[in-house]
Amino acid sequence: MTKVGKGKGWSVVIPTWDLERALIAVEKLCLCGQPEHVVIVYSGPILHTAEDVAALIQKRQRASREPLGWSMAGMSGVPIYVNVQGGKLFLPVKAMAIGAMMAMMDCAAEKLLFLHDDVHILWMWREYLDDALDRGAGLMGFGGRRGFGTSDIFKSPYRLEQLVGIDFLSCMDNWSEHGRRLNVLQRVAYLDGFSLALSVDVYKSVGTWEACLFDGIEFHMYDAWMSLRAARKGFEVWAVPVLCHHFGGSTSVLMKTQYEEAVRAAGYVDGQELFDIAHRRIYNLFSDVLPIPPYALEDGNG
Repeated sequence: MTKVGKGKGWSVVIPTWDLERALIAVEKLCLCGQPEHVVIVYSGPILHTAEDVAALIQKRQRASREPLGWSMAGMSGVPIYVNVQGGKLFLPVKAMAIGAMMAMMDCAAEKLLFLHDDVHILWMWREYLDDALDRGAGLMGFGGRRGFGTSDIFKSPYRLEQLVGIDFLSCMDNWSEHGRRLNVLQRVAYLDGFSLALSVDVYKSVGTWEACLFDGIEFHMYDAWMSLRAARKGFEVWAVPVLCHHFGGSTSVLMKTQYEEAVRAAGYVDGQELFDIAHRRIYNLFSDVLPIPPYALEDGNG
């Protein structure tokens, strides 16, 4: 087990094609525990100016029940840095790579939480993540699967079904629609990408999102890539019981037109090709790690 230091505060990175939706996610996050910084990487279809961004933040501040004290255009409190790449429609891994670099270079981040823009955190989160770090976690998230890959994965010709995740656990408010309820820290094989947390030291050791892009994974299976790279490096992967709601499908379903445009801009025929290639690359890259049989279910989960 590789030990990881706690560091100081958390810097949160959110890639988005919908800036207002990302700001709502930040609002929920801050009400349950303030981070050191928030970095939003916006690459949606609307070309926002700095004045547009400030106006959207002020709109969310007025709509909130409590003042959040965000710092943008003269406001004080938790700094929010918005990187506007409007019209370019980056796929999420590229946006997260940009956000991580900003967090490390501009904010001196020591710990990173990558969060989808459609995740609403509903209870304290920093304490749970720091507790997991204290217990030796290297990579953490709010939902994951105890095992990954069938036992015959490299003993028979490749099939997509061989890359199966086993027994999903989360503390989402609708956990029963997805699997078991996560009540205590649980070691897992594979975290869901709606939330991924780790120290900057681990992020660099695992290889950063730039390495993920180099391996040819730009969207689907980036969470598997990060989980398996962490395992390869000797870091433990843990699901953490943070109460939240993940709306799900906001990028590839609710914004399907923009999603397909981003896929084509990245050089793929369509989303299905992107999906198929990503899975095949995980299969080819991680024969030394897969399969991971299910970790024992911790007492209190289920």
